[in-house]
Amino acid sequence: MPDPIKTLTDEQLAARVKREQELHDHGLDRRVIERLTRFLKNDTASQARDALVREVIARGQHGIVVELGTKTWQHLVNFEHTPPRQLICMNIALAEVQRHSHRAIPPAHAHRIAFTVMDAHQIALPDQSADVIYGIAILHHLDLAASIREIDRVLKPGGSAVFVEPLRDNPLLKLIRAVTPQARTPDELPFSHPELAHFAEYFHVEYHYSQLLSVPAAVLSGLLLGSSDTPLVRATHRLDQATAAHLPALQTWFRIVTLVLHKPPSPNAKGGAADG
Repeated sequence: MPDPIKTLTDEQLAARVKREQELHDHGLDRRVIERLTRFLKNDTASQARDALVREVIARGQHGIVVELGTKTWQHLVNFEHTPPRQLICMNIALAEVQRHSHRAIPPAHAHRIAFTVMDAHQIALPDQSADVIYGIAILHHLDLAASIREIDRVLKPGGSAVFVEPLRDNPLLKLIRAVTPQARTPDELPFSHPELAHFAEYFHVEYHYSQLLSVPAAVLSGLLLGSSDTPLVRATHRLDQATAAHLPALQTWFRIVTLVLHKPPSPNAKGGAADG
């Protein structure tokens, strides 16, 4: 049985939110992490992952789409072909909202986008109002139990959500996190089995794991060839997909999981899980 997800008290949650807000307002030192991962941002796995996220976001065409975070809307929301009626981008940190809201907004769609300082534990939207909710590397900063309840409350029956989150069980990744504490907040916790299982209590879940053997392949290709889009990287990506499908014990050793959540159309319908 997975370990239970602990729910914070109101006081603990308020203190956590304040710490996250202050650290993100002042900025984290991610220079070392950026150098280590620069070849992992346009490899085969990243391209496939972005395509999946865009596909889920497109389900919100002509509806309300919510980004938990403010930094990926320009890259992932297709205003030309599948524009939402409204895109709401929220972040706990004012500095992050200001930084990312200044990006170029297509003039024809400026009226569709709203940026706001908001706590994802308390989303200021009505019940069952959002068609799609998404976020990139955001939920592992939050009290998971509280944030999942809010996502469930705000998402319409039949709606979808998609989140890309880091995993914590790979020993090499543990070492990298241990030697780069300045790049992260003290409360963030990459996911493992207990967190992944918790989503299925509310939603039907697809788990898509990416970047295991393709990580050293992408770094090697980038260093030697100047590109991570190589036959070696594509081959190890295919091997990663087979590994995730046939060796479930290694799934949380991957670097990233993409969670596609489907809210049942009826409140009486039950959740469940399916590996992608």
